[in-house]
Amino acid sequence: MLTDPLYSDSDLASILRMSRSWIRKQRMLRRAGQPHVLTIDPIMIGSCPRYWPVDIKAWLEAQRALPAVTPTRGRPDPAAGAKTLAAVITSPAASPRH
Repeated sequence: MLTDPLYSDSDLASILRMSRSWIRKQRMLRRAGQPHVLTIDPIMIGSCPRYWPVDIKAWLEAQRALPAVTPTRGRPDPAAGAKTLAAVITSPAASPRH
């Protein structure tokens, strides 16, 4: 029995604080073999992409290991800390809509 919900593009966009169109564009770029940032493999249910919470968590953890770069100077930004991962995944904004 599955206990973890699957997240939609909208849910993932809320968790990452990005737009749904950014999520879709990243998936399209990845499929086309072009440079992309989002490397979470969706589970396709028909034509609807869905994401496992564990995959989202792993991707976010991997991003924490990378230095934040400011677009103008190219130096790591020490103030670019993120919320704890548990807070992001379990926040009400991250909950799937029914």
